Amino acid sequence: MKDNFLKFCSEIPWFFTDTDDVTIYDVELSFSDRFAPLFPELHQLLIRAESQLLELNREDEISKFYLFSWENTIGEKSGWLCKIEEEIQLEIPEELEILIRNMGGIQESYSEIVDDEQRFTDNQNFLFIASELRKGAGLWEEFYLDLCKDENKTPIDTSDLIRIAEEANGNETFFDLKTSQILIFAPDHDFEYVTVLENQPEYTFYTINEVTTIVDYVETLAKQWNVVTE
Repeated sequence: MKDNFLKFCSEIPWFFTDTDDVTIYDVELSFSDRFAPLFPELHQLLIRAESQLLELNREDEISKFYLFSWENTIGEKSGWLCKIEEEIQLEIPEELEILIRNMGGIQESYSEIVDDEQRFTDNQNFLFIASELRKGAGLWEEFYLDLCKDENKTPIDTSDLIRIAEEANGNETFFDLKTSQILIFAPDHDFEYVTVLENQPEYTFYTINEVTTIVDYVETLAKQWNVVTE
């Protein structure tokens, strides 16, 4: 349905340009056998969506996306634009690979619902996009080590962290390959759902309350959006 694409463009006007060539296909998605048992809340959310495949030709470079669109009982619309990529260059946990292979990674999201709830998709540049996965703390490493030194804290080993999400203000979400734990590095935040990682400086690493694993994180995200789409 082209209306869903036009609605997305009106809500996220910066993503597609006038020179883009976009082909839209209505699709009925099928998921792998392991996807629904692993992510039941997300599976239920996605099967309720109207789904389209978008093929974007931008300067002769082809990109593909799923556009998932929902309408709640009072007519308010919401959507995710998920980037589809075949190649995953890093070794990642199986659960994360199953997620990416079935849904892609969230490039953009919008919702007409205005409330005070904090959601993992708020203000994000991306979540779970294969080409954006990165090992280590990146540009935050020096800042982090300096804070640890200033506060006489022992830094954690960041070499086995995989970045899975990035917020527009620079906050990043990581999966720890050693502990299978989800951590947020947040020098700039007003999150109500996080706790400073034990023995770490404030405004560095945090755990998410009631979220430990990648499955917890994804399923919590889906529950946050189930409320939006009901």
